[in-house]
Amino acid sequence: MLSVQLDRKGNLLIARVAGIVPSGSEGNQTVAPARDQILRAIDGDPSLTSLLLDFSRLQYSFGDSVGSLWILPWQRRLAVVILATGATAAALRSLIALSIPVPLVSEEAEAIRLCESTQQRR
Repeated sequence: MLSVQLDRKGNLLIARVAGIVPSGSEGNQTVAPARDQILRAIDGDPSLTSLLLDFSRLQYSFGDSVGSLWILPWQRRLAVVILATGATAAALRSLIALSIPVPLVSEEAEAIRLCESTQQRR
């Protein structure tokens, strides 16, 4: 199971996701509760304009279920930025290349800056 800590900074929702995503289709049932928690927060607050997915404590190597963590918020018209490092970031780059192109950065300050600049354009 993944843990999700939600924080709010203005119109930015920060979702700090931690844990291990099993590879392939086994990851589906692991990702679903985290995705649903994030979507409930988004759907409950129409003033949100962007989402920072902090995956700095997430272990991910392969599988497309993790993509629902940014694709569904993006479909709800939120700008999404992903924070990740190391092997998780490398694996995410491959998945992002096949899905919705969202920024992936390795430092929280840069991620917040990107989210805030997106908020100003809305």
